[in-house]
Amino acid sequence: MANVRHPSYPAAPLMTVFMVLVVAWFALLATFHNHPTIDIDISSAFFSGPVCARALGDGACGYFPLRRLPLFEEIRRVLYILPYVAATLILITGLVGVVSREMRQYIPMGRLLVALISLGVGPGLVVNLLLKAHSGRPRPVQTNLFGGPSISPPRVRLPGSVHETVRLSQERLPGQDG
Repeated sequence: MANVRHPSYPAAPLMTVFMVLVVAWFALLATFHNHPTIDIDISSAFFSGPVCARALGDGACGYFPLRRLPLFEEIRRVLYILPYVAATLILITGLVGVVSREMRQYIPMGRLLVALISLGVGPGLVVNLLLKAHSGRPRPVQTNLFGGPSISPPRVRLPGSVHETVRLSQERLPGQDG
């Protein structure tokens, strides 16, 4: 009875789901392209004081007030370790299913495997090993807007784009041949 589907709600074809995701991706890309400071505008609801890159010469800049409250710091810590806890619970449940034949009939082993692979490939390999390691883009708290040492790069930077051309021209030293 677990896989019974109501006849009036048929499953969407895979191509429809794919196209919806592609349209959503381009809508998000267009939003960030047309409103390049949207992330700063949203974070300003949580960041108090002048943005550090625009701060006065005395070095004073804003801060994250919620970070000073122990409750929110604890919530932040719990949310950071939550994926690891989920992966551990999935592994333990899978091991119980492998060891116990009686329990295996109640445990969706295929779904557990898909969940483990998606946790490992998505956040693990793609985000941490590929995107964060090779994009050269600092985390927001590491940018000069929030008191960090790194310059805040443009949101979308494609090779040959206007942002990339401007960035490369700004990196050249005076007197360098073009």
